[in-house]
Amino acid sequence: MPNEPIQQGPYPSPTDSPDGPNQMGAITTWAANRLNMRFASEAARDAALPNPTEGMEAFTGTGPSATKWVYYNGAWERYVLTSGGIGFGSLLLDEISLPTNDRYATLTVPVSLRGTLRKYVVEVEAGAATVLSNETRPLCIRPNADTGANYRTNSILFEGGTIIGGANQSDTSAPWTAYLGRFAGSLEVTFTPRAIGPTGYMAWRGYGYVNSGGTTDRTFTTGGRWNSPTNEVISTFELLTNVGSAFFANSPRARLWGYR
Repeated sequence: MPNEPIQQGPYPSPTDSPDGPNQMGAITTWAANRLNMRFASEAARDAALPNPTEGMEAFTGTGPSATKWVYYNGAWERYVLTSGGIGFGSLLLDEISLPTNDRYATLTVPVSLRGTLRKYVVEVEAGAATVLSNETRPLCIRPNADTGANYRTNSILFEGGTIIGGANQSDTSAPWTAYLGRFAGSLEVTFTPRAIGPTGYMAWRGYGYVNSGGTTDRTFTTGGRWNSPTNEVISTFELLTNVGSAFFANSPRARLWGYR
């Protein structure tokens, strides 16, 4: 059978030998990979499509847990659906459990929303396996996992109404964006890009509660900026503690919100 020129879809021609079942099978197989395929779960999708190709679309689950996916850059990426069209407001972009055997984790912006957001908010509820003498563990948050010395940050630690410490960093690759304690606390950091779309500059401000399990509990405020020499579309936020032994602890989790 010949193929149409744009998507290479097969079709029978008058000169083909009669072979209806196989011809229809070839057309159906070709079309199935270009439809919005439906599966009961991600596991069912992966079992049916062990070797997906770029641009495939799939839908998993039903009801509130239903998710639309696009295969992009070697991975299935969530395609965020919003009721009532594009709209404006907040969107939950990602929600993850943080590893308790590692100090690294990544929050991901869905492909369909990259370059469209005016603000990002990272929320973390976690502790750290080890802390400093002041009962805190610095947490670094890096846009697009940028390891360059492109960050400046200022932070203040409080115990009650007393300032007990902080940090002032310039031209660092590991900014102390927030703080964790021995037990699960709560923190929030807001990143505001200079421009929608590709950007090389984001300022942030943050605050949180450091849970040390007693009278040494702390609170903190932070602020800073990321200033990259190149403009990039924001796709991830990397979370890491400032030393290798300080794994995340106490049922740790994190969320990423986006605002239009």
